[in-house]
Amino acid sequence: MKKLTIFTFLLCLFQLLLFTNLQAQEKLEFLYVAPAGADTLNPEVTVLQTEQPVVINQPDRKRRPPRETISASVGLGRITSKIYFPGGELKGDKAGVEWKVEYNKVYNNGLGFGIQYSGFYKSLIEMTLTYIAPSFIGRIRVSDSIILKYGVGCGLFVYGTSGYRTYTGVGFDTNFGGEWMIAKHIGIGLEVQSILGLLPSQENVNLKENETSGINRINIQFGPRFYF
Repeated sequence: MKKLTIFTFLLCLFQLLLFTNLQAQEKLEFLYVAPAGADTLNPEVTVLQTEQPVVINQPDRKRRPPRETISASVGLGRITSKIYFPGGELKGDKAGVEWKVEYNKVYNNGLGFGIQYSGFYKSLIEMTLTYIAPSFIGRIRVSDSIILKYGVGCGLFVYGTSGYRTYTGVGFDTNFGGEWMIAKHIGIGLEVQSILGLLPSQENVNLKENETSGINRINIQFGPRFYF
């Protein structure tokens, strides 16, 4: 658990440093070359004196992904790890309903950050899994209407079942998906995600030497996207 705490701290520190670097790059997006006699008092713009105005190294705005995206998705998830109760191991199907709400913001280079809430529910044993985490996000606009999105995150993971206590731990996720922009501000998307939650040991549950207390699941989800 001590190693996990150190790793979590280093991951959060890396995300903070990367966010600071992205903000610095945002201010240095392009170089403007102005005609002779132009106003050069703006400290945020580098100006060279020429006879005709020219803009160089300005990114292609048409192919930039939207700066801000809000998504809502539902789908199916499946637990791939073993599930133990005080009475023994859970057998049979481990599939359930998935849902996810996410907000993210990217900069001109397509990299940025977001926040997500992901849930899982299996009615047979009334199991609920909750994952809330900040994420590092990348978005690539491969055409006028197609966007690829990927991300990694680290945050709070909560496991609970009816009749048993709730356990809280640290979760990690990776995700990849595609989106189709139907209009300027509306689209639909499909995403695949893997979530690993590390949890404290449960009472009256004995694990083997090579086993760790936690839950891993994968899911596929589909839903609308709103761009700003």
